Amino acid sequence: MATLEDAEAARLAHQDRFGAMGAHAIEIQPVREQAGYELIVHFAKTPPDGFPRSVRAGKAATVPVRTKTTRGQ
Repeated sequence: MATLEDAEAARLAHQDRFGAMGAHAIEIQPVREQAGYELIVHFAKTPPDGFPRSVRAGKAATVPVRTKTTRGQ
């Protein structure tokens, strides 16, 4: 599982890419029922097809990614 440091590194490394896809916020949360952290990427509309389910942080760590959509808000 990704450490908090891995998740922060992944957020910084991919924030421009996610922003170009329409993301308006990226948060880091502990993974439910597991040790480790994940990225939660927020969108106002449905994320584009093919949005990654994980990203790399540096050379070794893989960080899970989930999306949340705030339609109608």
